[in-house]
Amino acid sequence: MESVITNRKKFEIIRCQAPYKPAEQALPDFVTAAHMTSDFENGDSSRHQLYLTSEAMSHIATHIGWGENTQHNCVEQGGILLGQAFRDSEREVTYAVVNAAIAALSARGSSVHLEMSHETWKEMIDSVDRLLEESPQKELHVIGWYHTHPNGLPVFMSGTDRDTQQRMFAHDWQFAMVLNPQKSQWRSFFGAAAEECRGFVVANEEIKPLAIADPPGLSLGEFEPAIINEIVIGPLTIEPDVKTDPVRRRRRKVKPRTLFKTCVILLVVIVALQLLTLGFLSAATLLRVLR
Repeated sequence: MESVITNRKKFEIIRCQAPYKPAEQALPDFVTAAHMTSDFENGDSSRHQLYLTSEAMSHIATHIGWGENTQHNCVEQGGILLGQAFRDSEREVTYAVVNAAIAALSARGSSVHLEMSHETWKEMIDSVDRLLEESPQKELHVIGWYHTHPNGLPVFMSGTDRDTQQRMFAHDWQFAMVLNPQKSQWRSFFGAAAEECRGFVVANEEIKPLAIADPPGLSLGEFEPAIINEIVIGPLTIEPDVKTDPVRRRRRKVKPRTLFKTCVILLVVIVALQLLTLGFLSAATLLRVLR
């Protein structure tokens, strides 16, 4: 829709873009890599499906150290997923195809916690702007996010993960990936309720992979307005439901001045106790003499 509004030259709206909606398209018979299929447990296995190009999965795998145990992937890592969503009305299936993944390289994580700040979002957005400039013919949208549960953590959506999904990726065509790089396991989820669905990696070239730089990026113009507001207004914090975080518990450094004051106070107390003791002994001796 097109509109032009002028308000005393303070601002001018020259274009309004309708919210993104999945296109109607029959679900192709993708050939998928069986060894990379999501570790599905239960949920909506037929009406929602997530597909990743081998290029997108390769980028995620490189970012999180898939199948390895490194000093970088022992803490949570994450990013967002770019691609397109579709609806197959005849089969009653909603599916998405991930063409690119944006790594949140500046996100701060621990073994149980991941935080994406305003700066992290800006870096990802700037990076995707470059991506769209290089491939202007590609139509890309934010269709979900991914993050890791490293080491011995199970692959699931925690309570906090579900809150994040509901706040920022609530559409039924938006997905979440949770991966454990050490165990080489991953699962996919969709919608505000973060219901589990099946995830696949496309093994053939029916979907042309999108060449992406490291890191890739995203354009604000491709966001649905509601999503832009949520991303820009506040940072994204992703953390499992735990009461303690070993990384957050930092030892407080004692300043030299504080240490000096403490020593002086202790010395004064010790001297005072000695004086009281001497005074008590002197008084006792004087009483004995008087008797």
